[in-house]
Amino acid sequence: MLVYGVFVMKIVSEIMTEENIVKIDKDQRISYALELMEKNSVSHLIAVDNGKLVGIISISDITDLLGKRRTGSISPSRFHVSSGMSTDPITITPDTDISEAAKIMLSKKISSLPVVEKDELLGIFSKSDFLKCFDDVESVYVDQLMSEKSKRPLVISSTDRIIRARSMMLKRGFSFLPVLDRGRVAGAIDSRMIAFALARFKTKTRPEHQEEAIKHLLVEQIMIKNPKTLKMDMSLSKASKIMRNQTLKGLPVLDSEDKLTGVLTQTDIAHFVSKNSP
Repeated sequence: MLVYGVFVMKIVSEIMTEENIVKIDKDQRISYALELMEKNSVSHLIAVDNGKLVGIISISDITDLLGKRRTGSISPSRFHVSSGMSTDPITITPDTDISEAAKIMLSKKISSLPVVEKDELLGIFSKSDFLKCFDDVESVYVDQLMSEKSKRPLVISSTDRIIRARSMMLKRGFSFLPVLDRGRVAGAIDSRMIAFALARFKTKTRPEHQEEAIKHLLVEQIMIKNPKTLKMDMSLSKASKIMRNQTLKGLPVLDSEDKLTGVLTQTDIAHFVSKNSP
């Protein structure tokens, strides 16, 4: 199918990640899962049992597990992957249309899907993979892609606490926040960065000191300074290439005077794909 005469709808096998899929045994320690995620720059691990897919564990799963009142005082080294993973994960096949994959991710509020055929894990498909589809799309622009929510972004200061940033994201359903300094974009953070920061904090701070110490973790300690930005009239082709070279879940969008006018996220891209299904 062609969208706006230029976007060729693809199937998952054409753009999924096939190499370097990071797996972990369900009986491994959560602390080891964190090490694997950071070493491989990923936020999800495929959980296996005797080589068979049994679940997915994300950095958000780990943060939620360590943040629970009944488990917050327990060292991550005492938890196993099976304690925090999502079991019976939703999977897709290699010939699944990417628009269908987008609809599944959006409806289930997940950001990655294992690709399986005949019980064999072939790859993993993530929201970031959608960005590989638009190298030639010059007639669709950033302002057309931004949702109404993305046009009214939450913002935060570099001196705000990380726990406040996380609370804002959870309450309003945002995964990305621009950091403003005197009305200008000075940095950016996303939910993955916060999750890693809090998980690392939990592993290095004694339980009896955590409640007080966490109050002193500031946005400026983890934010990406002077992030890449997009313009409202930038083509999807150019915007997607810029976003592919970033680890953030989104990027700030500026107007002609370089003032923040919104954000463009991987979720916005997923919505665009889902709406343009065959």
